[in-house]
Amino acid sequence: SLFKVVLAAPGYALPREQAQEQLWPEAEPAAAARDLHGALHALRGLLGEAAERVCLEGDMLHLEAPGDLSWLDAAAFESATSSALAGNDLEASRAALALYTGEYLPDDPYEEWALMRREGLHAQHLALLLHLAELFGVRGDLPEAEHHLRLVLAHDPCHEDATAHLMAVLQAAGRRVEALKAYEELSVALARDLGVTPSSDTAALFEQLLATSAAPVAG
Repeated sequence: SLFKVVLAAPGYALPREQAQEQLWPEAEPAAAARDLHGALHALRGLLGEAAERVCLEGDMLHLEAPGDLSWLDAAAFESATSSALAGNDLEASRAALALYTGEYLPDDPYEEWALMRREGLHAQHLALLLHLAELFGVRGDLPEAEHHLRLVLAHDPCHEDATAHLMAVLQAAGRRVEALKAYEELSVALARDLGVTPSSDTAALFEQLLATSAAPVAG
């Protein structure tokens, strides 16, 4: 638990008192301080050769050498994703996606101290999937573009950008009925989860598709 709260802290550092409050909220300050030292000693024993990576210096608890955190899977994913999103390298983007191992700290779903980091990594994951969809679309690989967009929507059915992109991909593939269905599914999700309707831009795309599908075919 001590290691997790350090991992979830911004910059991998947090004040000693904050760690004590998070881990031992009911304890008196002196008792919490003893518990912190005991937990730190036990953690270093578990880390073995990496024991010195977790430091308590003065009033700050932090990871050593915060600029080199490739040994942490979440940090490696963040670094690779930032680089991938800044360019148009398909293989770099696929390599970054392979580093995503799932929800951050899944054994602690209700801990507030893990929530911000979990949401940040989740947002990066979705951004990377969208980026890959765009790269595949530019290359004319519509099946792969559709695959990555549907992955986004599986995580977030209310994602308008993913839906609009999916509608365009399906239209380009000559699958207008499925494109219309994608819009309808978005409308249902937005109404159910957020109590809103699709944006005017997405609605305009739907109307355009609807008009195209209803237009008579020249004989």
